[in-house]
Amino acid sequence: EDETQIRITSDPLSNNAPTVIAKSEIEQQQLADLSPMPAGLLNSLDPIQVLDLLAYIESGGKPGHAAFDP
Repeated sequence: EDETQIRITSDPLSNNAPTVIAKSEIEQQQLADLSPMPAGLLNSLDPIQVLDLLAYIESGGKPGHAAFDP
């Protein structure tokens, strides 16, 4: 997101280009009440996997990001 547009992707792991929407075309924007993460997903992960997931989210998927440093 920047001052004039929002870029949306439904699958951040795909190589598809994001959909670009001009902010001038948006009538209303609000936070969702629900997370897009499936309920209970973290229950199936061990603590290291949870930390890896959080690092991935914080880094925006960039492998060299400092969030992955031990």
